[in-house]
Amino acid sequence: MDGQLQVPNPGVPPDPVLMRALESHSLFVEGIRGGDRLMLVKSSFPGVNLSGRNLIDAVLTGVDLGGANLAHVILDSADLFAANLANANLFRARLSRADLRGANLSRADMREAILEGADLRSGQLVAWVPSKREFGSRTTSLRGANLSGASFADADVSGVDF
Repeated sequence: MDGQLQVPNPGVPPDPVLMRALESHSLFVEGIRGGDRLMLVKSSFPGVNLSGRNLIDAVLTGVDLGGANLAHVILDSADLFAANLANANLFRARLSRADLRGANLSRADMREAILEGADLRSGQLVAWVPSKREFGSRTTSLRGANLSGASFADADVSGVDF
């Protein structure tokens, strides 16, 4: 093992429409004509495998990526406002200057992620289990993450594994 998280289920492959949007975003990132910024507002892609993709500057407002494999993804300056990233694998993901306000990151694996200058205000980083009236046993892991300049104002970080 090389220190990477071993994911038993690597995730659902992206659907054809998402694949075309991802290809167009790659052209956008590279500055090639015909490329468009990835804009998936209030879309649902739970469990999708996007590991290693460059999604810099993507607009993913309110998107459902619960349980997605986002390991090693580049989401610098991405708009993830109110996104559902619960149970997502964000191991070594880059989220510098990302807008994560109001995002649900409960039970996400964010070990060694880069969140430099990210905005996590009013985000949810723990899972509340209403039936038990307690926090879930597995919470968000930020162990080894770069949090310099990140804003956690009004974010619920109780029980987070720093």
